[in-house]
Order: sequence, then structure tokens, then C-alpha cells
Amino acid sequence: MAGGPPEIDIQRLVDEVRERVRYRQSLTGRLVAAPPPFLPLDGSLVEELKRLTYHWNVYEAPITTGRRLTAPLAMIKRALRRLLAPVLGRQVAFNASTMRIVTELAEQLDMFASRHKDLLEDVMVQHAKTTEALGERVARVERVTRLTHTSQGVPPIPAAPEVDEVPPSTAFDRAAFEERFRDAEDTVQKRQQSYVALFAGRERVVDLGCGRGEFLALLHAAGISAAGVDADLDMVRACRDKGLDTHHDDMFAFLEHQGDGSLGGVFAAQLIEHLPPPRIIALAALVLRKLAPGAAIVLDTPNPGCLTAVAATSYTDCSHVRPIHPDAMRFLLEAAGLEHVEVRFSSPSERDVRFPHLPDAVAGVEFAATFNRAVDHANALLYGCQAYAVIGRRSASQSAAAVA
Repeated sequence: MAGGPPEIDIQRLVDEVRERVRYRQSLTGRLVAAPPPFLPLDGSLVEELKRLTYHWNVYEAPITTGRRLTAPLAMIKRALRRLLAPVLGRQVAFNASTMRIVTELAEQLDMFASRHKDLLEDVMVQHAKTTEALGERVARVERVTRLTHTSQGVPPIPAAPEVDEVPPSTAFDRAAFEERFRDAEDTVQKRQQSYVALFAGRERVVDLGCGRGEFLALLHAAGISAAGVDADLDMVRACRDKGLDTHHDDMFAFLEHQGDGSLGGVFAAQLIEHLPPPRIIALAALVLRKLAPGAAIVLDTPNPGCLTAVAATSYTDCSHVRPIHPDAMRFLLEAAGLEHVEVRFSSPSERDVRFPHLPDAVAGVEFAATFNRAVDHANALLYGCQAYAVIGRRSASQSAAAVA
């Protein structure tokens, strides 16, 4: 009728709902790494469902021509309503049933979509874990293969000097540990890049405990001749596979075999926290003797002044002895005779995890200033720089006899 509500296409509604159900069912057997696009009810279908909800009871719809009825026409209208009442009643029942079915199907679609999304997320998480575990197993097989082909005839590492040190367990798989817990090599190199300039123009730089060879690769790319030394044969083989000059040896024994004043620099990352204090003191004295005049030593280590670093790093590695405070390391290098000793902090915590300052407008300028000083102290303690490097140099005028 002219001016009435728009016609509702019930069959199109039902067909579209059925199509969506078939689509959802087809996804069950073909889960993929990335979830398929979600198919919500489009805008036109939602509007049609609203109209269907509003107009399903056709029995209540007025029968009118839009003009004032005369007595005969009114009698005809009443007669028509009585005649159409059974048909309209059945139509009302049909519309009500259809509306309930369509509404239920729409709700089921939403529920299935939610469950399907959760299932895909679970599958993707499990897939990531499985991939990581498989990667570790492949890396372990590669390490075993390298060791199988190279361990024959390898002489044992010479005994270290008699000092108080906890010997590492031969069963500890250092390479596997670093594969799981150490950052990616390119991430480590970004942090270490700033140290390369300290060795510019030098020759025979030594990387103690070179591990995967991140810093050796940086020195090599900068045209600086360098060699690494590591007590872990697997790490040594991995570095040699990258074309890096690496020695399988105890670092103290290796340094003892170098000529006094012959090294252009010494670098060690994540090493001194594995040594007890007597070994650190002995290392500083030995390095000073082997450094060329003006050459630098750089010792990079976790910062115990940041509790996040202590919790996340120091107690993760079971081969750590203890973290060394930067002030203590500065003192040890100075006491050994190194000069121009400085401490450089790195790896700052993300700013969005720090406690925010209290605005002056909230509590007044004086109280806010006092409060914010406490906040700064807490942030530095909890969320400060997670690593530091202590840097010292052998004096350019220092003679070999003075450090002997």
C-alpha cells in the first residue's frame, strides 16, 4: 500500500543466514595461521531485521484507504477483517516463528564467531610455541653435529690460575641457553655498536667470552682486526662458521700467552657477572699488563642498580655468580691501575612502564615537587638502565715495568 512500511523479503533473510552458517561450518576443517575475515551482519540486513521485529504482527496492521469511510465501507471493512482473521492469525504465527528462528540464528552466528576467534588464537599461540621448540631442537642438532665433527682431537682447555671460582658444569648447554634467553643477534649488536669507536685505529682487539660473536662481527665490519676467545667449543665453532677468528681456550690462559703491551683493546660483554670478585681483580690486572699504551678495556654487564635488570637477567642465568655494582667496578679498574675510568649506562627501560609525575595542579607545587622527586628515585631504582659498561684505559705513557 502507498505510504506503508517497506516490504520485507523473508526468504532473502533466511537464505543469507543459511549461507553464513554454511560458511562458518566450512571453516572447521581448514584453520589457518591467520584468522579469516569475520563476517558480521551487514548494515542492510540489520535494518531489515529491525523492521521485521517491528512489523511481524500483521494482525494489528490497520486496514485503511487513507480516506474517511462511509457507513457501507465501514461495514465492508469489518466483514473483511472477520473473513481475513484466520489467514492473518496463521500469518502472525508464521511471522513470529520466522522472527524467532532468524534471531536465534543471528545470535548463534555471533557465538560461533566468538568461539572460532578464540580457537584460532589458541591454535596460533600453540603454533608459535611449537615453532620455537622446533627451532631450539634444530639448533641443538646443529650444535651436536658441529661438536661431533670437531671434538675429536681437541686438546683440553688449560687449567685456570688457582683462584676461588665455581667451575662450570660440563652438562650445561650454554649455546641452548643463549638461544632461548639471550636477545637476537641484531638486537645485541645495536646495543654494542657504540663501543666500536673505542677501538678505532687499533689492532689485535680481543673479545673475551665472545659467545655468538656479535661484537666480533661489528669489529670486523669496521675494519678492526680482532679475535675472540671462549671456553665453549660450540660457541667457538659457531663463530668460525661465520668467518670470525675465534680461539677455544680459557681466557686467563689465552691472555697469559699474549705479549705484554701487545693488545689494541679488550672487550667483554655479559662476562664479569660469571666471575667471583677475586677473578675479576685478577682479570683487571692481567688485562692492564697486556694492553698497549692508550688502549681500552670495556666490560659490559647487567646493572644491579636497576631492580628490573636484577629480576629479569641476573637470576635467570644459573651460571651467574653475582651482579657487580658500577661503582664497585669503577673502583676495581682504578685500583688495578687503569686510567680515565668511566661508566656508561645502556638499555633504558620503556618509558611507558614508569610511574608518572603528579601534576602541580592536583596537589600544589610544593607537594608535587617533593612527591615527584620520590617518583624519580623509584623509577631509577625499578625502571632505570638495565646494563652498563665500565671503560678504562692504560695510560699512554705507562711503561711495561710499571704494570708488571
